[in-house]
Amino acid sequence: MNVKLVRRKSEARRLVRKAFGKGFPVVDRFSLFKDRIWKIRRDKDLKSVIGFFKGLARLLVPTELEKFMPDQKGYVYFQDFIPDNHYDTRVMVIGDCATGLKRMVRENDFRASGSGSFTFNPDEIDIEKVKIAFEVAAKLKTQSLAFDFVSHNNKPLIVEISYASIIDHNNPGYWDKDLKWHYAEFFEERYMIENFIQSLTANQMQLCSK
Repeated sequence: MNVKLVRRKSEARRLVRKAFGKGFPVVDRFSLFKDRIWKIRRDKDLKSVIGFFKGLARLLVPTELEKFMPDQKGYVYFQDFIPDNHYDTRVMVIGDCATGLKRMVRENDFRASGSGSFTFNPDEIDIEKVKIAFEVAAKLKTQSLAFDFVSHNNKPLIVEISYASIIDHNNPGYWDKDLKWHYAEFFEERYMIENFIQSLTANQMQLCSK
């Protein structure tokens, strides 16, 4: 949402003026509608057709939640565009475990996030990206963190980190901190809770030993 590809300085200036002027709506309804059209072309099923008509209605009528969400203003964030990436890689580190997926870019687009086209196959995920995610999470001392990677000259680059991310239970397993893959049922939200409780227990034991 509100992710643009800026090709010229004039476009950047226009975005800056808008960001520090009236701002951007949190929900870009036209962008969401375009995604609905793309899903019809991709899936060609009844669900995508229903989604298209819902998106058509949302162009004219905002949701109740959208009405209460303030416009985003007072800031703008630019990143270097890294070309020739047909997908990005999401790695989520929770304690001593990590899960991952590869998200494909939409046709005639540059965004992977939100495309709805992805794979959890661990053989298709660069293990170097998993290693970097573990290392950065350890340095930041986080309990749960998601990383988005692209590649440039075969070098992994982190383009975004998030404390919250969408969870999908189709994940077939996880990597441990030694980068060993385990095929197992792995529910991220359950492990977050278990890992957090373990950290509280460990801290309590440490306090009692002093």
